[in-house]
Order: sequence, then C-alpha cells, then structure tokens
Amino acid sequence: FRWFIAERARRLSVTGWIANGDDGRTVELLAEGNDNALRKLETAMRQGPPSAVIESAEVEYSDALDEHDRFRIVR
Repeated sequence: FRWFIAERARRLSVTGWIANGDDGRTVELLAEGNDNALRKLETAMRQGPPSAVIESAEVEYSDALDEHDRFRIVR
C-alpha cells in the first residue's frame, strides 16, 4: 500500500510522507500539494491497490507548511 501511494503522490507532484502506524495495521500519511492533486491522492488512498483491504480512512485538511521537497516512505 505504501509503495502504491508513494508512486501516486510522486506522479501528482505531491510532497510529504507515508508510514506504517505503530499498531502494524494502520498507515499514516502527510501530503502537501494543490487541491486537485490532494483530492486525487485521497481517492487513490481510499481505493488502494487491488491487494489492499481498506477498512476506513480519516482525512483532515489544513494549511500546508511547505516542509517537504519530495514524497517519502519513512517506515
């Protein structure tokens, strides 16, 4: 799932990171980009790759801090 999202983020010119959650079942994501790109990334996140099982997703939008120069998988 992380690789799928990272690839989509890079194609959409979105910066930020994705990581496995501490519980081993969840994934955390921080993304910065234009509104259209972020909405497309959110759609990809909710669908996931064919092998993924997405039980739920929580999304929160806020002002970008411009702290990231690329999209990374951090753990």
